[in-house]
Amino acid sequence: MIGIYVNDTQLQEWYVNNLPNARSAIASYPNLVKIFNNFQDYEKKAYRKEMRNLVLLRVLPPVGGKRSEAGDPFLLELDTLIKNFGIINQSSEESRALISRLTDDDYFVSLSAYTELIVAGKFSEKIGLNNTSLFPSLSNNKKSDILLQMNSKKIFVEVTNLTERESQRKIQSIIDRVAEYIGKKCVQGNNYLQATITTENLELDEKENIDEDASVDILCKEADRLSIPKLEGMKGWVDLHSIKQIYPIMDIMKKSGAIYNNHDMEIIDFLDSEIGKNWIISIDSITKPSPYTSFIGSQSNGFLFEIHVEGKSSSKVSEKIETAFLKQLKRKILNEIDEGQLEPNNPNLIIVQGLEWPLVDFEGHFYDFNKINGAVQTLFQENSFQDLSGVILFSSNFDNARFIENPNSNESSKLNEKDLASLGFSIKI
Repeated sequence: MIGIYVNDTQLQEWYVNNLPNARSAIASYPNLVKIFNNFQDYEKKAYRKEMRNLVLLRVLPPVGGKRSEAGDPFLLELDTLIKNFGIINQSSEESRALISRLTDDDYFVSLSAYTELIVAGKFSEKIGLNNTSLFPSLSNNKKSDILLQMNSKKIFVEVTNLTERESQRKIQSIIDRVAEYIGKKCVQGNNYLQATITTENLELDEKENIDEDASVDILCKEADRLSIPKLEGMKGWVDLHSIKQIYPIMDIMKKSGAIYNNHDMEIIDFLDSEIGKNWIISIDSITKPSPYTSFIGSQSNGFLFEIHVEGKSSSKVSEKIETAFLKQLKRKILNEIDEGQLEPNNPNLIIVQGLEWPLVDFEGHFYDFNKINGAVQTLFQENSFQDLSGVILFSSNFDNARFIENPNSNESSKLNEKDLASLGFSIKI
């Protein structure tokens, strides 16, 4: 999660000025050009309020930065999948709906269409494009997302995404408000400044839900105590833990030459800089615990301030987020079943993708899969789901997806080890 502060007028001006760059970047991908109509009339859109489309975010440069001139594997893969599955050439209602979702201004709507195509593409690499099709009909006159034909079996696949949970929305709102509070206190030169926080110090109300206003108050007061706006113009990365250790003995370290690594030297160079000196003397105590953990600074094409949230921390807030996440995951699976998206007497897979999994690392690997597996297995125990073969879960990379077998599936819905191996999975967790 990232909270961003940039002047709205400046952001809109940046967006309009960079639309030609976006058109230039997408020009190498003819199917995307056609689907997005080369971003015609996008100048009329308000960037902050409207434009969070997944593809547009890829072709625009970072705010205050530059986009790489190299080709984008993400866009190349998406463009190829649109071609391979004949999305543009189909006149079906489902194809039109997929294109509509892919071009939608909402991030999660466009992500859902992208995910379906990526998953279909990954399966086609395993079993062949001729054995992978989109929008198969179900016997109840509904449509599934993907059909896999393999080893004389028809496997129906339903793909869904986890959207933001209430706890995530609250944290996003908190860091957006705090970013605005700090950003407005900065000089706002041509600088980029980033602060990282943990969720450990967020306040909970009497029901142990995140208290947004109280949490904002704590983070703003701590930002004032740490004089974060005085860090504008710094270069490089510094962390408070190292500063707390080095600052009291910095002079001794320099005189004795007891500098143990490059990071120690970077901390000392920062503290010796004009910005570092002015910042450190403005703080009442560097040793006090703080929800802020580190800062990054660099030059930029304008002013941008960001707050990032550390991935995993041990606190009641993190436990609350994990609990809410597991409940949402179970609801997502139940919703697909309740809506009649399983084909009776055939193998059926429900695939759930989520970018903000609280139990996943930055590479998309599950580092505590037991909790997730336990929640899904509990769901299986509480319901029969005889037509469901299992559930596949993944974050940012489908190559790291995990399969959870449903022990209650009937014989016609089961996938054996050979079937799963052909799809790139194993029954074993």
